[in-house]
Amino acid sequence: MGELSRLLLGRRSTKVFRDEPLSLDLVRSALWSVAGQTRDGRRVVPSARST
Repeated sequence: MGELSRLLLGRRSTKVFRDEPLSLDLVRSALWSVAGQTRDGRRVVPSARST
């Protein structure tokens, strides 16, 4: 399961999003995860070339 999916798990309606928005830190971590890197620039998934 992806990072964004985990963040959104349990939010079942748009009303929940309006009442309890995602924190900026959670959004940042999801965006870094989608980019495949940590904030340090390290990859979170192994490269295909490393094998």
